[in-house]
Amino acid sequence: MSHYSSKIALLAGTIDYAGMFPPASLDLNGTLQKAATFRTTAKHPYLMNRVVLSLSEVKKLNSQLLYECGANGTPWNISVLSTPNTAVSYTDFVKGVDWDFREMRRIQERYYHSSAKLDLVSYEVKLPDSVTSPGQAITSGEFIFPALEQIETIWPGELDVYFEVSLEGAWQETLEGVTRILSEWLNENSQSPILPGLKIRTGGKFIPRPEQLAMAIDECAANGVKIKATQGMHHPLSHSGEFGFVNFFAAVNYAYSWGPQEFSLKDIEECLRSEEPKDFVFTESTFLWKERELTPDQIEAARKTHAAALGSCSLDEPDQFLFKEFP
Repeated sequence: MSHYSSKIALLAGTIDYAGMFPPASLDLNGTLQKAATFRTTAKHPYLMNRVVLSLSEVKKLNSQLLYECGANGTPWNISVLSTPNTAVSYTDFVKGVDWDFREMRRIQERYYHSSAKLDLVSYEVKLPDSVTSPGQAITSGEFIFPALEQIETIWPGELDVYFEVSLEGAWQETLEGVTRILSEWLNENSQSPILPGLKIRTGGKFIPRPEQLAMAIDECAANGVKIKATQGMHHPLSHSGEFGFVNFFAAVNYAYSWGPQEFSLKDIEECLRSEEPKDFVFTESTFLWKERELTPDQIEAARKTHAAALGSCSLDEPDQFLFKEFP
Protein backbone atom coordinates (compact mmCIF):
# COMPACT_ATOMS: atom_id res chain seq x y z
CA MET A 1 0.00 0.00 0.00
CA SER A 2 1.35 3.44 -0.91
CA HIS A 3 1.85 6.00 1.83
CA TYR A 4 0.66 9.49 1.04
CA SER A 5 3.59 11.65 -0.01
CA SER A 6 4.55 14.62 -2.15
CA LYS A 7 4.83 12.24 -5.11
CA ILE A 8 1.19 11.27 -4.79
CA ALA A 9 0.15 14.88 -4.16
CA LEU A 10 1.89 16.00 -7.36
CA LEU A 11 1.01 13.13 -9.71
CA ALA A 12 -2.11 11.27 -8.56
CA GLY A 13 -5.03 11.56 -10.97
CA THR A 14 -3.04 13.43 -13.60
CA ILE A 15 -3.09 11.12 -16.65
CA ASP A 16 -6.12 11.02 -18.90
CA TYR A 17 -5.83 7.74 -20.75
CA ALA A 18 -6.33 8.04 -24.51
CA GLY A 19 -5.48 4.50 -25.60
CA MET A 20 -7.42 4.66 -28.86
CA PHE A 21 -5.15 7.36 -30.26
CA PRO A 22 -1.74 7.00 -31.98
CA PRO A 23 0.73 5.57 -31.49
CA ALA A 24 -1.08 3.09 -29.20
CA SER A 25 -4.20 2.95 -31.44
CA LEU A 26 -6.01 0.30 -29.39
CA ASP A 27 -9.60 -0.55 -30.17
CA LEU A 28 -12.39 0.43 -27.77
CA ASN A 29 -12.34 -2.90 -25.92
CA GLY A 30 -8.57 -2.85 -25.50
CA THR A 31 -8.62 0.70 -24.17
CA LEU A 32 -11.33 -0.09 -21.63
CA GLN A 33 -9.60 -3.30 -20.55
CA LYS A 34 -6.32 -1.45 -19.95
CA ALA A 35 -8.10 1.26 -17.98
CA ALA A 36 -9.97 -1.32 -15.89
CA THR A 37 -6.87 -3.29 -14.94
CA PHE A 38 -4.33 -0.49 -14.51
CA ARG A 39 -5.16 0.24 -10.89
CA THR A 40 -4.59 -3.39 -9.91
CA THR A 41 -1.41 -4.00 -11.93
CA ALA A 42 0.53 -0.71 -12.02
CA LYS A 43 3.44 0.40 -9.87
CA HIS A 44 1.71 3.79 -9.54
CA PRO A 45 -1.99 2.89 -9.74
CA TYR A 46 -3.00 6.39 -8.71
CA LEU A 47 -1.74 8.03 -11.94
CA MET A 48 -4.86 7.47 -14.05
CA ASN A 49 -7.61 10.05 -14.06
CA ARG A 50 -10.17 9.93 -16.88
CA VAL A 51 -10.57 7.76 -19.98
CA VAL A 52 -10.54 9.88 -23.16
CA LEU A 53 -12.99 8.82 -25.87
CA SER A 54 -14.46 10.53 -28.89
CA LEU A 55 -18.19 11.14 -28.70
CA SER A 56 -18.72 8.56 -31.45
CA GLU A 57 -17.02 5.90 -29.27
CA VAL A 58 -18.92 6.94 -26.14
CA LYS A 59 -22.15 6.29 -28.05
CA LYS A 60 -21.05 2.65 -28.49
CA LEU A 61 -20.81 1.99 -24.75
CA ASN A 62 -23.34 -0.08 -22.85
CA SER A 63 -23.40 -1.84 -19.49
CA GLN A 64 -22.59 -5.27 -20.93
CA LEU A 65 -19.53 -3.95 -22.77
CA LEU A 66 -18.27 -2.10 -19.70
CA TYR A 67 -18.56 -5.18 -17.50
CA GLU A 68 -16.98 -7.46 -20.08
CA CYS A 69 -14.04 -5.05 -20.27
CA GLY A 70 -13.50 -5.19 -16.53
CA ALA A 71 -15.95 -2.89 -14.78
CA ASN A 72 -16.10 -3.57 -11.04
CA GLY A 73 -18.78 -1.16 -9.86
CA THR A 74 -16.50 1.87 -9.74
CA PRO A 75 -17.82 4.69 -11.96
CA TRP A 76 -16.06 5.18 -15.28
CA ASN A 77 -14.97 8.81 -15.59
CA ILE A 78 -14.92 9.83 -19.24
CA SER A 79 -13.51 12.88 -20.99
CA VAL A 80 -15.37 13.35 -24.26
CA LEU A 81 -13.62 14.60 -27.40
CA SER A 82 -15.93 16.75 -29.47
CA THR A 83 -17.25 15.78 -32.86
CA PRO A 84 -14.75 17.25 -35.38
CA ASN A 85 -15.79 20.86 -35.82
CA THR A 86 -14.57 22.68 -38.92
CA ALA A 87 -16.75 25.73 -38.35
CA VAL A 88 -15.47 29.12 -39.45
CA SER A 89 -18.24 31.23 -37.91
CA TYR A 90 -18.99 31.24 -34.19
CA THR A 91 -22.63 30.35 -34.88
CA ASP A 92 -21.64 27.11 -36.61
CA PHE A 93 -19.12 26.39 -33.84
CA VAL A 94 -21.79 26.77 -31.16
CA LYS A 95 -24.22 24.62 -33.16
CA GLY A 96 -21.65 21.83 -33.17
CA VAL A 97 -21.14 22.11 -29.42
CA ASP A 98 -24.91 22.21 -28.89
CA TRP A 99 -25.38 18.98 -30.86
CA ASP A 100 -22.62 17.24 -28.88
CA PHE A 101 -24.13 18.19 -25.54
CA ARG A 102 -27.63 17.08 -26.41
CA GLU A 103 -26.16 13.70 -27.32
CA MET A 104 -24.02 13.64 -24.17
CA ARG A 105 -26.97 14.44 -21.92
CA ARG A 106 -28.98 11.56 -23.37
CA ILE A 107 -26.03 9.23 -22.77
CA GLN A 108 -25.49 10.47 -19.20
CA GLU A 109 -29.15 10.02 -18.33
CA ARG A 110 -29.06 6.40 -19.49
CA TYR A 111 -26.44 5.65 -16.83
CA TYR A 112 -28.08 7.32 -13.81
CA HIS A 113 -29.42 3.99 -12.58
CA SER A 114 -27.40 1.59 -14.67
CA SER A 115 -25.58 -1.46 -13.35
CA ALA A 116 -22.41 0.12 -14.79
CA LYS A 117 -21.95 3.68 -13.62
CA LEU A 118 -20.55 6.10 -16.18
CA ASP A 119 -19.88 9.81 -15.69
CA LEU A 120 -19.08 12.21 -18.49
CA VAL A 121 -16.93 14.60 -16.48
CA SER A 122 -15.15 16.71 -19.10
CA TYR A 123 -15.38 17.82 -22.72
CA GLU A 124 -12.57 18.83 -25.08
CA VAL A 125 -13.09 20.94 -28.19
CA LYS A 126 -10.60 22.59 -30.54
CA LEU A 127 -11.11 26.25 -31.30
CA PRO A 128 -11.06 27.05 -35.02
CA ASP A 129 -7.61 27.72 -36.48
CA SER A 130 -8.81 31.20 -37.44
CA VAL A 131 -8.65 32.13 -33.75
CA THR A 132 -4.85 31.74 -33.87
CA SER A 133 -4.49 34.10 -36.83
CA PRO A 134 -2.96 37.53 -36.11
CA GLY A 135 -5.54 39.89 -34.67
CA GLN A 136 -8.15 37.18 -34.08
CA ALA A 137 -7.31 35.84 -30.63
CA ILE A 138 -8.81 38.89 -28.94
CA THR A 139 -12.19 38.02 -30.50
CA SER A 140 -12.11 34.40 -29.32
CA GLY A 141 -14.84 35.33 -26.86
CA GLU A 142 -17.28 35.23 -29.78
CA PHE A 143 -16.70 31.47 -29.85
CA ILE A 144 -16.12 30.73 -26.16
CA PHE A 145 -18.84 32.73 -24.37
CA PRO A 146 -21.81 31.55 -26.49
CA ALA A 147 -20.54 27.94 -26.36
CA LEU A 148 -20.28 28.00 -22.56
CA GLU A 149 -23.68 29.63 -22.23
CA GLN A 150 -25.22 26.94 -24.42
CA ILE A 151 -23.50 24.15 -22.47
CA GLU A 152 -24.83 25.62 -19.23
CA THR A 153 -28.42 25.47 -20.51
CA ILE A 154 -28.11 21.81 -21.49
CA TRP A 155 -25.79 20.09 -19.02
CA PRO A 156 -27.32 19.04 -15.68
CA GLY A 157 -24.26 19.34 -13.43
CA GLU A 158 -20.59 20.13 -13.07
CA LEU A 159 -18.30 19.71 -16.07
CA ASP A 160 -14.78 20.71 -17.13
CA VAL A 161 -14.66 22.16 -20.65
CA TYR A 162 -11.24 22.40 -22.30
CA PHE A 163 -10.78 24.67 -25.31
CA GLU A 164 -7.80 23.51 -27.37
CA VAL A 165 -5.64 26.10 -29.09
CA SER A 166 -2.71 25.73 -31.45
CA LEU A 167 0.71 27.05 -30.46
CA GLU A 168 1.51 27.66 -34.09
CA GLY A 169 0.82 30.96 -35.79
CA ALA A 170 0.13 33.93 -33.53
CA TRP A 171 0.64 31.82 -30.43
CA GLN A 172 1.42 34.61 -27.93
CA GLU A 173 -1.66 36.55 -28.93
CA THR A 174 -3.67 33.34 -28.78
CA LEU A 175 -2.58 32.45 -25.25
CA GLU A 176 -3.13 35.96 -23.92
CA GLY A 177 -6.52 36.33 -25.61
CA VAL A 178 -7.99 32.94 -24.84
CA THR A 179 -6.87 32.79 -21.20
CA ARG A 180 -8.24 36.30 -20.66
CA ILE A 181 -11.61 35.29 -22.12
CA LEU A 182 -11.73 32.16 -19.97
CA SER A 183 -10.85 34.23 -16.89
CA GLU A 184 -13.65 36.69 -17.73
CA TRP A 185 -16.15 33.84 -17.94
CA LEU A 186 -15.02 32.48 -14.57
CA ASN A 187 -15.27 35.90 -12.93
CA GLU A 188 -18.69 36.66 -14.40
CA ASN A 189 -20.08 33.17 -13.72
CA SER A 190 -18.51 32.31 -10.37
CA GLN A 191 -21.45 30.08 -9.38
CA SER A 192 -21.58 28.17 -12.65
CA PRO A 193 -20.87 24.41 -12.53
CA ILE A 194 -19.32 24.70 -16.02
CA LEU A 195 -15.58 25.17 -15.52
CA PRO A 196 -13.54 26.09 -18.63
CA GLY A 197 -9.84 25.50 -19.18
CA LEU A 198 -7.10 25.63 -21.81
CA LYS A 199 -5.81 22.60 -23.71
CA ILE A 200 -2.51 22.52 -25.59
CA ARG A 201 -0.57 19.88 -27.51
CA THR A 202 2.94 19.07 -26.32
CA GLY A 203 3.76 16.35 -28.85
CA GLY A 204 2.88 15.06 -32.30
CA LYS A 205 3.66 16.85 -35.54
CA PHE A 206 4.36 20.13 -33.79
CA ILE A 207 6.20 20.18 -30.47
CA PRO A 208 6.15 23.58 -28.80
CA ARG A 209 9.35 25.18 -27.59
CA PRO A 210 9.94 25.39 -23.82
CA GLU A 211 9.26 29.12 -23.86
CA GLN A 212 5.86 28.48 -25.48
CA LEU A 213 4.79 25.89 -22.92
CA ALA A 214 6.15 28.11 -20.15
CA MET A 215 4.03 31.02 -21.37
CA ALA A 216 0.93 28.79 -21.54
CA ILE A 217 1.46 27.80 -17.90
CA ASP A 218 2.22 31.39 -16.88
CA GLU A 219 -0.89 32.81 -18.59
CA CYS A 220 -3.16 30.14 -17.11
CA ALA A 221 -1.71 30.67 -13.63
CA ALA A 222 -2.04 34.46 -13.87
CA ASN A 223 -5.68 34.15 -14.95
CA GLY A 224 -6.69 31.30 -12.61
CA VAL A 225 -7.56 29.03 -15.55
CA LYS A 226 -7.36 25.23 -15.69
CA ILE A 227 -4.75 23.68 -17.97
CA LYS A 228 -4.46 20.40 -19.82
CA ALA A 229 -1.65 19.12 -22.06
CA THR A 230 -1.85 16.22 -24.47
CA GLN A 231 0.61 14.05 -26.47
CA GLY A 232 4.23 13.39 -25.67
CA MET A 233 5.49 13.36 -22.08
CA HIS A 234 5.70 9.59 -21.63
CA HIS A 235 8.89 10.06 -19.58
CA PRO A 236 8.99 11.77 -16.20
CA LEU A 237 11.89 14.05 -17.14
CA SER A 238 12.48 16.21 -20.18
CA HIS A 239 15.01 14.83 -22.64
CA SER A 240 15.86 14.92 -26.35
CA GLY A 241 13.33 17.64 -27.08
CA GLU A 242 10.45 15.88 -25.30
CA PHE A 243 8.90 17.39 -22.18
CA GLY A 244 8.75 15.33 -19.00
CA PHE A 245 5.53 15.02 -17.06
CA VAL A 246 7.24 15.58 -13.70
CA ASN A 247 8.70 18.79 -15.16
CA PHE A 248 5.27 19.85 -16.39
CA PHE A 249 3.36 19.20 -13.17
CA ALA A 250 6.16 20.67 -11.07
CA ALA A 251 6.20 23.87 -13.15
CA VAL A 252 2.41 24.15 -13.01
CA ASN A 253 2.24 23.73 -9.25
CA TYR A 254 5.03 26.21 -8.54
CA ALA A 255 3.47 28.77 -10.89
CA TYR A 256 -0.01 28.47 -9.36
CA SER A 257 1.27 28.27 -5.76
CA TRP A 258 3.84 31.05 -5.80
CA GLY A 259 2.71 33.45 -8.52
CA PRO A 260 4.86 35.37 -11.02
CA GLN A 261 6.79 37.36 -8.42
CA GLU A 262 8.25 34.27 -6.77
CA PHE A 263 8.16 31.91 -9.76
CA SER A 264 8.69 33.86 -12.94
CA LEU A 265 8.24 32.93 -16.58
CA LYS A 266 12.00 32.29 -16.66
CA ASP A 267 11.69 29.93 -13.66
CA ILE A 268 8.88 27.99 -15.36
CA GLU A 269 10.96 27.56 -18.50
CA GLU A 270 14.00 26.45 -16.51
CA CYS A 271 11.90 23.89 -14.64
CA LEU A 272 10.56 22.53 -17.94
CA ARG A 273 14.10 22.17 -19.26
CA SER A 274 15.56 20.33 -16.23
CA GLU A 275 16.83 16.89 -17.23
CA GLU A 276 18.65 15.71 -14.09
CA PRO A 277 16.83 13.41 -11.63
CA LYS A 278 18.80 14.97 -8.77
CA ASP A 279 17.04 18.28 -9.43
CA PHE A 280 13.72 16.74 -8.31
CA VAL A 281 13.29 15.27 -4.82
CA PHE A 282 10.16 13.58 -3.44
CA THR A 283 9.72 12.96 0.29
CA GLU A 284 6.65 12.34 2.42
CA SER A 285 6.60 15.92 3.66
CA THR A 286 7.94 17.96 0.74
CA PHE A 287 8.69 18.18 -2.98
CA LEU A 288 11.84 19.96 -4.09
CA TRP A 289 13.02 21.29 -7.41
CA LYS A 290 16.54 22.67 -7.07
CA GLU A 291 15.92 23.25 -3.35
CA ARG A 292 12.70 25.17 -3.99
CA GLU A 293 10.09 23.60 -1.79
CA LEU A 294 6.42 22.74 -2.11
CA THR A 295 4.51 20.93 0.62
CA PRO A 296 1.71 18.48 -0.19
CA ASP A 297 -0.76 21.00 1.28
CA GLN A 298 0.49 23.68 -1.12
CA ILE A 299 0.20 21.27 -4.04
CA GLU A 300 -3.32 20.24 -3.06
CA ALA A 301 -4.35 23.91 -2.80
CA ALA A 302 -2.89 24.69 -6.24
CA ARG A 303 -4.62 21.68 -7.81
CA LYS A 304 -8.03 23.11 -6.86
CA THR A 305 -7.37 25.87 -9.40
CA HIS A 306 -5.24 24.32 -12.13
CA ALA A 307 -6.70 20.76 -12.21
CA ALA A 308 -3.76 19.97 -14.50
CA ALA A 309 -3.95 16.80 -16.57
CA LEU A 310 -1.99 15.07 -19.30
CA GLY A 311 -3.65 13.19 -22.14
CA SER A 312 -1.56 10.11 -22.95
CA CYS A 313 -2.06 7.14 -25.26
CA SER A 314 0.00 5.06 -22.80
CA LEU A 315 -0.35 4.23 -19.13
CA ASP A 316 2.41 1.62 -18.95
CA GLU A 317 5.24 3.86 -20.14
CA PRO A 318 4.67 6.74 -17.68
CA ASP A 319 4.18 4.19 -14.89
CA GLN A 320 7.35 2.20 -15.68
CA PHE A 321 9.56 5.18 -16.49
CA LEU A 322 8.48 6.95 -13.31
CA PHE A 323 9.46 3.90 -11.25
CA LYS A 324 12.84 3.78 -13.00
CA GLU A 325 13.67 7.43 -12.25
CA PHE A 326 11.90 7.82 -8.88
CA PRO A 327 11.32 4.38 -7.30
